[in-house]
Amino acid sequence: MKKLEIESKNIEKGKKGEESFKEWLESCKLSYLYVNQNKETFASMFGCGEDQAVKRPDFLVLFEGTGLIAVDVKNYSDFDHNNKKGYLIDNNRETKLVLCFERLFRIPVWYVYLDNKNDSQTWLWISALKVIEAGEPIKKKGIEDKSFISESCFSKVSKGDDLGKLWTERFSTYRAIKDVEY
Repeated sequence: MKKLEIESKNIEKGKKGEESFKEWLESCKLSYLYVNQNKETFASMFGCGEDQAVKRPDFLVLFEGTGLIAVDVKNYSDFDHNNKKGYLIDNNRETKLVLCFERLFRIPVWYVYLDNKNDSQTWLWISALKVIEAGEPIKKKGIEDKSFISESCFSKVSKGDDLGKLWTERFSTYRAIKDVEY
C-alpha cells in the first residue's frame, strides 16, 4: 500500500474515532467543544509541519464546577509488546507538543483511545503527563518514533459516572513528575 493511501486511511479512522467520541459525550450529556483542525482556524503560534510548536486537541470538555480538559482522541488498534497488551503513541514529539498546549493554556490534556475490543463504547483515558512517565520506547524495525503504553496504565471509562477516576489518576501523576527526565 502506498504511503499516501495509508495516511488517508489513518485520517479516516481518526475521524471515525472522533465522531464516536462526540456521540459518547452527547450520550453522557457532557458539554464540549469539537475543535476544528483546519490550519486556517488557528493562530500562527500553533505552526504546522516541522514548524509546529503546539498540538491542538480534538475536544475541550467542560465539567461544570470543575473546569475544562483537553482531549486528543486516538483510534488505534491494540498492540502486543513483551507479552502485554497496550497501545502505541507517537514518541516524544507529539507528547511534547501536547504538553506545550497544556502548559500554555493551563488546561490538562488527556489522550482517549477507543477500545476497539468490545462492542460497547469504552474509552481508555491517560493523561499526557502519565504518557511521559509510562511510555516505553519501541525499538522494532518498521516502527519508528513510537512508545508503547500498557493497557493497565489507562483508566477505562464507559459512562459519564466513571470520569471521576481521572482526577484520582491525575493527582497521583504529579508525584512522579519530579523524577521524569526530558
